[in-house]
Amino acid sequence: MSPNEKTHLLEDAQPKPNKKRGINMNPVCGIDISKEELVATILGDNFKETRKFGVHTDELYKLKQWLKENHTTQTIMESTGIYWIPIYASLEASDFKIVLANPRQVKGLPKRKTDVRDSEWLAHLLRSGLVKPSYVADADLRALRSLTRLRAILVQDQAGYKNKVHKVLQLSNIRLDSEITDIFGKSGRIIIEAIATGESLDKALERCPKSVQKNAQSIKASIMGKLSQADLFALKLCMGMVDEFDVKVAEVDSQIVKYVDDEVIGLLCSVPGVGFVSAAVVVAELGDVSRFADEKAVCSFCGITPSIRQSGKRRWNGPITKFGSKWLRRNLIQCALAAIKVRGDSKFKAFYLQVRARRGHGVAIVALARKMLGVMYHLLVKKVAFFEEGLAPKRKWKAILERDLSVGFEEAMSLLVNAGYVNGS
Repeated sequence: MSPNEKTHLLEDAQPKPNKKRGINMNPVCGIDISKEELVATILGDNFKETRKFGVHTDELYKLKQWLKENHTTQTIMESTGIYWIPIYASLEASDFKIVLANPRQVKGLPKRKTDVRDSEWLAHLLRSGLVKPSYVADADLRALRSLTRLRAILVQDQAGYKNKVHKVLQLSNIRLDSEITDIFGKSGRIIIEAIATGESLDKALERCPKSVQKNAQSIKASIMGKLSQADLFALKLCMGMVDEFDVKVAEVDSQIVKYVDDEVIGLLCSVPGVGFVSAAVVVAELGDVSRFADEKAVCSFCGITPSIRQSGKRRWNGPITKFGSKWLRRNLIQCALAAIKVRGDSKFKAFYLQVRARRGHGVAIVALARKMLGVMYHLLVKKVAFFEEGLAPKRKWKAILERDLSVGFEEAMSLLVNAGYVNGS
């Protein structure tokens, strides 16, 4: 086949507007977005025009003026990373109708990968009615989603400094984590502070709870190692960063409270293993749950359903698809891990043990996370709280007031000092 024949085949493959199918015949604009520029193609009945624009505010103004001059109110763009967000917000503020397309569903034909052809292809798909619009949350929900993801990043960064503290202590043969469950709890911080400052360990243990003082001899034996000057510097620095992250996380929590509905959070927090932060993440990532047909659609949206391959009579079930929000999947796994540790005869725990006996821990946790997501979906749809007989009722959730969390850095540090987490000297 000659190159010219291939080109004709590609052009013939373009979807043709058809009035019989009720397709919109008004001019539409396809926008291909990159980091530094965007390519826009206006496609009408008898004309086609393509232009390139920058991504700065003045360039976006030129784009909107060009669209208005051509009487184009409908646009389509791919959700390319985060680059589409400011473009979408600018067009949305000017009352343009925008269709956000999933890149997996609008891939062009082979050998057509250029920005101009991509923008033209998007316009063709929109005029032909072949694009399923992606869900775009409102401004408040997008702000909540941004805050919950920022909090997750802060906690992840804090975990890196905690791991560094563990490494420094282990390299110096200080086995404190063998004697204390959480070395970043009150007792652990007191002892680490004594090690870093050279304070007498006996005096430090006097400030610890009696349950820790009973193991004073074993604790002393576990910290006989010596820290070099470089290790001491690293230990103090990392502990300081851990404390600073605690303050920053509290500040983010104070902002999250502004965007959540107390009633919705209360419904989700009634589920074993779900707390305030986890509930806020579910609300932020799911958005309007009424857009889902059932719990299977929610689980598929989250990407925790098994992948399926079928050919003839043969069918293979593979690992989970991992489509959708990774933030929601991680949060659900954490909720499932917490749910199996709840005291009492929980059906969640029984389900986990049943699956674990056949498939192992990893598969069981994912299966439990999928089941918990289905339960939370029904709670949100029916507006009812979770209840299970034989399980100790959870402490009634109380919304955290903004004034309780809106504290400055100095006040927050003073609270940490009074609680024993930070040395006041």
